Amino acid sequence: MLVDLILHNATIYTVDTSFSTAEAVAIQGDRIVAVGTNEEILGAYKAKETRDLQGQFAYPGFIDAHVHLSRYGRSCFEVDLKGAGSWAECVDRMRQQADVQPEGWLIGRGWDQTRWADGQFPDNKLLNEHFPNRPVILERVDIHAIVVNQYLLNLSGITPESEISGGEIRKRDGELTGLLIDHAQKPVWDLLPEPSDDELKKYLRKAAWDCCKVGLTSVGDALLDHKALEAIRSLQNADEFPLRVYGMLPSDDFHRNTYLKAGPQSDLWLHLGAFKLFADGTFGSRSAWLREPYADAPDQCGLLMLDEQETLDWLRECHVHHWQVATHTIGDAAASWVMDLYEKAMDSDNSLRWRIEHLQMLSPRDLDRLGKLKILASIQPTHTTSDMRWIEDRLGVDRKVWAHRQASILEKCGRIALGSDFPVESINPLLGFYAAVTRQDLSGWPQNGYIPEERISRIDALRGMTIWAAYAQGEERQKGSLEPGKLADIVVLDQDLLSAGIEQIPGLNPQQIILGGRMIGSDG
Repeated sequence: MLVDLILHNATIYTVDTSFSTAEAVAIQGDRIVAVGTNEEILGAYKAKETRDLQGQFAYPGFIDAHVHLSRYGRSCFEVDLKGAGSWAECVDRMRQQADVQPEGWLIGRGWDQTRWADGQFPDNKLLNEHFPNRPVILERVDIHAIVVNQYLLNLSGITPESEISGGEIRKRDGELTGLLIDHAQKPVWDLLPEPSDDELKKYLRKAAWDCCKVGLTSVGDALLDHKALEAIRSLQNADEFPLRVYGMLPSDDFHRNTYLKAGPQSDLWLHLGAFKLFADGTFGSRSAWLREPYADAPDQCGLLMLDEQETLDWLRECHVHHWQVATHTIGDAAASWVMDLYEKAMDSDNSLRWRIEHLQMLSPRDLDRLGKLKILASIQPTHTTSDMRWIEDRLGVDRKVWAHRQASILEKCGRIALGSDFPVESINPLLGFYAAVTRQDLSGWPQNGYIPEERISRIDALRGMTIWAAYAQGEERQKGSLEPGKLADIVVLDQDLLSAGIEQIPGLNPQQIILGGRMIGSDG
């Protein structure tokens, strides 16, 4: 039989139900025809192109279950504040950008006060000093807090008397500090001019090719709005977007009215399958909703960002029209609240595969409930390694073990979908693999891993970024494993993820990417 492509002389991890390996794969069009030994495939098939992988290792194309594509693309053209050792350094980076961009909006992202010596949230005094007459935004790494200058506060109409449900306008001695948390950001972002069609395509094209370079063939965009999905369709039609996208739509009135009643829409490249909700904020911004106050802020329990009856009504509408629901949930109170509403609105076997995104804190009672309700968990392992140095300060010794669970959730649920939440974390899926199996930072700290009993095996980490992520998107029959009839999405590495020295994993680079049977390459 004549096929388009044969890959042989490799160790091929099929990630099928028995986690079998093969040596060769035959591909016709965008589909896998057969997998087997070199002798079986080369004996039964002739190909227009045959590639000897010279002993390298092939895996199903990696899937990131939770990303923000357009936000990542835009961040590549903003001031990078990650790694800054102080607020003063953040402001200095903004001043350097202002020298080459003397007019218009000035935006930076990635500051993280937990990495600074004083550990304190910043205010806008330095911004007001250096940028008195132009709009300036500095966004926290988790995207749940910003600091803006007084000029922009004035433009947005925010005053010391302003109140915004589901958000916090931080004040000191009755005066605005410029720090806006969660929904309190909205009046500011509403003023930002929308990118032009060409700018948005530039952001999305950049994001797609960067995904390709690190071996991602599919992603779940956790807030894909109408304008971005139309831009993606246009880029896909022009063959300028080497990436499959599962879209989670915003739950605002426009997207409800436009998409809800029509039901999910799917093709092999763009699948609109879910609506996204935000129940609370983050630990880093102290806006995650906790049952008991924060250990380092005993007057704060975080924020609930949704109305209970409105949310329940909306969940029931989603169920009627066959939509998956994906809800951002960080704190233990938020997780319990969301599970309560899910249980009231979904069917007993969760046939629509409703998910909780992040699920960073669960009480023992709710951990047991999670599996019984068959709710899917979408987890980002690098959030653990980003938070582990300071999470005890936030939650205290007793509650820290309720946070950043992986193995416990896997045991209860049978599967977890893994992702990164980029640009909050790195786009590289192998950093998530490394974090999942070690629970260490890249220096190897702590020695045995953070709460080491929550480490998962390499096999389960690979499943989490392939077949289990595909399952969370309702696409496990199309992708996520290398089996006959499935899409030929394959990533080739020169080292074995299952046996290489763990310290080698973060530095590996894809040697080849095959997307729908096409050799894409890793250099864009």
